[in-house]
Amino acid sequence: MNNKNGIVKKLYYAFEVELNSPLNVSSGDSYSTDCDVIRNASGELFVPGTSIAGAIREALNLKENEDGIMGYTCKTQGKMSSIFISDMYFTGEKTKVSIRDGVHLNKDKTVDNKFDNEIIETGAKAIIYIKCIIRQNTEDIIYKNAIQTLINKIQSGEFRLGNNKTRGYGRLEIVKAYGRYFDIDKKPILEEYLKFVQNEKDIGKYKDLEKYDEQFKVPCKDSSLITNQSEYITIDVPLKLTGGISIRKYSTRIGEADYEHITCNGKPVIPGSSWNGAIRADVYNILHELDVKNSESIINQWFGCIKDKNQQYDKGDAHKSLITFEESVIDGAVGIPVSRNRISRFSAATINSALYTEFSYFGGTTDLTIRIKKTDDMINKAIMAVLSIVIDDIQNGYVAIGGLTSIGRGVFEPNADVKYSEEIDANSNMDALYSVLFH
Repeated sequence: MNNKNGIVKKLYYAFEVELNSPLNVSSGDSYSTDCDVIRNASGELFVPGTSIAGAIREALNLKENEDGIMGYTCKTQGKMSSIFISDMYFTGEKTKVSIRDGVHLNKDKTVDNKFDNEIIETGAKAIIYIKCIIRQNTEDIIYKNAIQTLINKIQSGEFRLGNNKTRGYGRLEIVKAYGRYFDIDKKPILEEYLKFVQNEKDIGKYKDLEKYDEQFKVPCKDSSLITNQSEYITIDVPLKLTGGISIRKYSTRIGEADYEHITCNGKPVIPGSSWNGAIRADVYNILHELDVKNSESIINQWFGCIKDKNQQYDKGDAHKSLITFEESVIDGAVGIPVSRNRISRFSAATINSALYTEFSYFGGTTDLTIRIKKTDDMINKAIMAVLSIVIDDIQNGYVAIGGLTSIGRGVFEPNADVKYSEEIDANSNMDALYSVLFH
């Protein structure tokens, strides 16, 4: 008897990926920090397949309560996913864990709270294995196009994993792609398939899919199924550091600096959270000067907000930021240790025999990369208009990043022209800003 729902094909993919930014997939533990990364019983770093599956579902715009290739649940109805994703384990000498210090600043740029979290540093490598099950009366092209869309999202930076995705974390890059396709209802292929599944995570059993056009796009019967259009407007701002910068991480180890500028994989960086804090504060000042009555609500809508014990946001107001700030790597900076006298906070006098040492970076260039989620056209234009004002402030040295700004740290100047991923109309954007703010 013929099984109308029988399996006829299996598609296997393996993607060698590298972290393009730090990653924190929380274990829920707080042994070392407020938010530790996940480890297995042997101490190996990994990302659960469930976390990857959730990110893939979001990237493919698949809803949990609607039938689709990744299954669904809706009241008493449901279907199992036809796509299976493995856990992703990190290996290699570049796999390093470090601790990031962070602070929550209020609108006056004073500290409300301090926290820290573990990150897997940029450069760590891993492999993601994906298996697609094709049943009778189902087109395999649907799955191939979904995989192609996923590849596009990963390579463009729109696919993210873990926490703080809108603050630059969790970006991957596919270094190499592999695959195997099996028509298991055909006897010669079935024998080959049975040999393959004895160890389907042996990368040597896969075929190199480096030629994307041949393996991923062909034989796509309907290329409209592939999502190539970006869901974000990207702004790239090339900057030059005019002096030093000090975004601190602290140390209690003997022989090390008391604090040093934050680094990732050995390079000085500006976290997306630092950009967000400085830019959000400047936007608040701009709206305050314009006497915008509902400025808090507008900023929360644009930059996101959470329900916490201090601010008591309503449940309906908690939502994800529309603006993503990438982590910026500073190229060409020089690291210089500086020792200073400790000052008494009470008398403002030096403390005898008390020194502290900092390690800061001076000079160099970087890029501030901002992504704006495409939503309502009027809101997008308003955000671009206010960000253009902030970018001018940063380029002219009116907005400084990090600490010790009173002595000239964290000040930038333009290094090249600002680039937009789409054509913009500055006058139209400014009209939209005033419409959103005052109507």
